[in-house]
Amino acid sequence: MALVLSKRTIFSQQWFIKKQIVPRTLTRLAGVFNKCFAENSKTLPSENVGILGIPELKSPEGFYLMKESVIRKCSSLIEEAIRSKNSPNIVSVFDEISDELCKVADLAEFLRLTHPSKSFSRAAEETSLGLGAFVEQLNTNIDLYHALKHALSDKDVSGQMDDVTKHVGNLFLFDFEQSGIHLEREKRERAVKLHEMILAFGAEFSHNTSAPNIYPLKKWPADVTIPFKVSGNEILVSSPSSESANSDLRKEAYKAFYAQADGQLAILENLLACRNQLANLLGFESYSHRALKSTMAQNPETVEAFLSDSLSLLRDSTQTELDIISGWKSNENEGDTGVHMWDIRYYTSKIISESFTLSAAKLSEYFSLGACMDGLNMLFTDLYGVHLNHVDADPGEVWSDDVQKLEVRHESEGVLGYIYCDFFSRPGKINQDCHFTIRGGKQQKDGRYQLPVVCLVCNFPPPTKLAPPLLTIGMVENLFHEMGHAMHSMLARTRYQHVTGTRCSTDFAEVPSVLMESFALDPRVLRRFAKHYATGQSLSEEFIEKLHLSRTMFTSLEATTQAFYAIVDQVFHGKHPLGKSTTSVLAHLHNAYFPIPYVKGTAWQLRFSHFHSYGAKYYSYLWSKAVAALIWSRFFKENPFCRESGERFRRIMLAHGGGKPPQLLVNEMLDEEISPRELVKSLRNELKI
Repeated sequence: MALVLSKRTIFSQQWFIKKQIVPRTLTRLAGVFNKCFAENSKTLPSENVGILGIPELKSPEGFYLMKESVIRKCSSLIEEAIRSKNSPNIVSVFDEISDELCKVADLAEFLRLTHPSKSFSRAAEETSLGLGAFVEQLNTNIDLYHALKHALSDKDVSGQMDDVTKHVGNLFLFDFEQSGIHLEREKRERAVKLHEMILAFGAEFSHNTSAPNIYPLKKWPADVTIPFKVSGNEILVSSPSSESANSDLRKEAYKAFYAQADGQLAILENLLACRNQLANLLGFESYSHRALKSTMAQNPETVEAFLSDSLSLLRDSTQTELDIISGWKSNENEGDTGVHMWDIRYYTSKIISESFTLSAAKLSEYFSLGACMDGLNMLFTDLYGVHLNHVDADPGEVWSDDVQKLEVRHESEGVLGYIYCDFFSRPGKINQDCHFTIRGGKQQKDGRYQLPVVCLVCNFPPPTKLAPPLLTIGMVENLFHEMGHAMHSMLARTRYQHVTGTRCSTDFAEVPSVLMESFALDPRVLRRFAKHYATGQSLSEEFIEKLHLSRTMFTSLEATTQAFYAIVDQVFHGKHPLGKSTTSVLAHLHNAYFPIPYVKGTAWQLRFSHFHSYGAKYYSYLWSKAVAALIWSRFFKENPFCRESGERFRRIMLAHGGGKPPQLLVNEMLDEEISPRELVKSLRNELKI
């Protein structure tokens, strides 16, 4: 992405630990995550239980059996739902349909992105496609739609439903109507076709965002070294070389990497056009109006006001940070003070590194993966009374030998769920840190609770024969962020799986994970777990303070960048036609809202995969940061280990998932109605502007 500031600070100066050797005693949890592969083998029974303990998944062929089985189950449940139009139980039947489908479809999508076996990933992909076709049929089942609509509109039926059931029922109804089922036949068929086109364009666009750019060799200056592969008269530009010390190389690599690719431009503009047409067909003014309907923000006008006010707030402090970069650049380049797009990543990293004299390599020795997992375990125990217990996976239960299984156990409530940790990079695995819900929690008919199962995916460096996995500071923050999502899934106790854990609006789902980032590098938390992997020595107070201060630099520039991205996202998904190409619109918005000049001929929007996955919702990052900052300042700033605050956060914010409107949960947590203006104030306090 063109403007993103790296969360992973690069440090160049060396510093050294004292020579004192302290015996290192690891907890069992830390020991498991710090083991080398060679030490991680264990004697196991020979019987293969199947991936995640699912007997059908002893082999790839099992996916086909699961697909056929779930289609049969859901077909029967659909008939039951249609018969239940006069019963308040219809919402529970809909949730059963959703549960059965999600348990197979979500698992298939996860294994498609992570399983090292091509036969497994291929079977998973075919299962996803097959279930997608079934869901399309389900979404056009008029009898099913009318049964649900009747139950929710008939006072005799809906009068027997509580508020949560009505809310979930209306979410199902909204999802139904997003497929155009309430439209006349011709428009309904058009809506289905547009859905198919959006899926296809979105997948292709997202895939191309990370592909090398083909750049003419003749456009590259002869006196600048080419660090990329050259094929004939073309350069395959695979990165913007943002951290190169050679300013000429950074400039040319930036221009080449973000040069407009006409094919990708057409794909993005087709994606945006199809989204807009679908939104208009469904009665919305724009795609943004459609996407924001069930969020905390609720409409584009609120988002635009929040972003505009945020940028106004950030303007002076961002300029101050740019002046710092300009001064450093002037010292290096004999008076050249101009700050360009290709300078941001290089100089922010360099300035932080040299200002605090921290060494990334030495610092990471205090952040072994095992130490970080210990820190998370201690934190969750203090806040929620929850323990992360490692349990041995059965043969065939995990898809890669380095995947670890955690049992999440409450001190009085027992087992809350399971987390599978797929933490190390490997060929063919998705190169992104993320959280997957494999099985959502829900209340079952027999009174028991269906325990949630999630998988966390990270791409950390694997252990070596000499050292355990050692994390950069950015990786530590990412680990805490993803564990925030996982605990949202574990601690939710919803009646319906359709709204369990992170199955809620994006601007609410990111709040628990962003909040965890505040814990990650708080000095009081660091003292509990940042210990040298070999000696057990704690990170010194001097460097805890330096590390804490280093994370406060260039925060305004980063927030400005995020706000600008979100504005572009809103405009692209706003009223159509745009009147110009997205590149022309981008150039105008860049010069209007971002303090560093646009680089003519570049089209960084074609590298921005979030237009696919977070269309019209990219504002959620900054919005969630503001909400999380309010919660941190009022409940955890004085004491990050406060059990009373942790229990309140769980009871009010985490337990309900998406079972209640998100704004109501935030207002209840903070004991007041929170407006966008309050969120802007929260950013000001968080960034100390």
